[in-house]
Amino acid sequence: MTHVSGVILEDDDFDLHWHMGLSVPDPPPLLRFVHHEHLLHAVDCFIRGMFDRGSKNCWLADITDFLAPGRNSQGPTLYYQWRSVSDRCHSVALLVRAGQQGKAQMTLEQLFQDLGTLVQPCHPAFMVTFWRLCLRLQGIDNHIDQANAVERLLSLVMESQSDNKALCQLAASLSAMEKADVRDALRIGYLKAIKTMAELIGDENIMVLEMISYYCKFFDTHYLVRQTLIAKFEYVWHQTYDKHPELSRPAIAISYAFAYAAYYIFDHPYVAVGMAEKLRDTVARHSSLTHPVRWTFEAEAFAFTSKTIAEMYRQVVSGAEDLTSVADQYAKCCASMQGAIIGLEKGDRECRTRAAMMSAVLNRWLVEWGLQQQADEEGLRTRHILDSIQGKACPACIRVRYCRKCAPDMMAAQSSGSQNELEGQAPRQCSWCKPFKQSWLCQKCQIREKRVGWSPSEAWCTRLARRTESTASI
Repeated sequence: MTHVSGVILEDDDFDLHWHMGLSVPDPPPLLRFVHHEHLLHAVDCFIRGMFDRGSKNCWLADITDFLAPGRNSQGPTLYYQWRSVSDRCHSVALLVRAGQQGKAQMTLEQLFQDLGTLVQPCHPAFMVTFWRLCLRLQGIDNHIDQANAVERLLSLVMESQSDNKALCQLAASLSAMEKADVRDALRIGYLKAIKTMAELIGDENIMVLEMISYYCKFFDTHYLVRQTLIAKFEYVWHQTYDKHPELSRPAIAISYAFAYAAYYIFDHPYVAVGMAEKLRDTVARHSSLTHPVRWTFEAEAFAFTSKTIAEMYRQVVSGAEDLTSVADQYAKCCASMQGAIIGLEKGDRECRTRAAMMSAVLNRWLVEWGLQQQADEEGLRTRHILDSIQGKACPACIRVRYCRKCAPDMMAAQSSGSQNELEGQAPRQCSWCKPFKQSWLCQKCQIREKRVGWSPSEAWCTRLARRTESTASI
């Protein structure tokens, strides 16, 4: 058997110098990730520029907030304003899922109006909430045609922060990427921001821990050491409650963050319920939840804890064969949801959006448990709350619900915004507008909203089958 090396060495025509003289072309430059590198560099420059200990304008951070160069605690106020605005993206998504495209678009426009007043200051809170805002706006772009929400946010940042090179480079890098690469870029940028902040100010901080929790909810947690993160939350929780009263915003923030992480990240339902029940009872006494209710961080915590508690009891009820055997859990589940709905349904636009979605969830649970009468009553309340939210209404639905005299007034009120947005009350109806009609929808909206418990009429199914057959034959 002749080896290949022997054949080559025995060949007189083999010229080593000829092979060495071959010109090998240079490898093509890796241009695909240039914008990713610029993104990481911009994040690093922005955060290190804020917390540079050698600078006179150095920011500091303690366990609950950021300290401005003058050592004034200005961080939490702006941070929670940013958080409140970014949380409206969730309301936009909820309205889209409910088929309320017009209302969702109006909420999105109001979001950007408020965002323009908050994006101007150069503040560390921007880097904390920027990634959450981008991720939620990207989800909106996937459901609303031509929304361009992420692009609008980046343009707003570049226009308002023209003097800040790091932020301009950050926004420009994301704008220059292909849409398919944006989510991965947000992931590595988010992770870079977390690591840089943890390196400079430590991870024993409420805002850094919230960033870690939100990152883990969106992306892979394979390398997350849960026990270490739980220990961090416990330490920050005890330190915060030692220095701040129970109704203070820092105490509410760490309890909210702990319950959120326990429910979504740690998979510790009993810890989540215990923390949520205590927080819900505490926040319910807060002054921001008195009439008139407006969407604040405390209202967000109240809505989250109420739904979390109800969801845990709902799992027990759904697993039982008979409701009488779990009557106590059923009562606690409904009471938690009803308390949140009643507390939010008379608030501002954001509060009513959350109340409507919680009412729709409760309606679905009641149908699942076979309580059709209670489900119908809850569905009627859901429709009342949705009708009180300003936005483009479906003319066919309005004509179904109201008489010929009141329908034009209702459509005009919905489009012009003459309704009382704070109280959430629809225009007065005449005696011909029957109350039971207020939950009716046209057939098109019934399908779009995937209404629970609705079944189409036999005539409508026949027409649909004929239309499908004719389309197939063509």
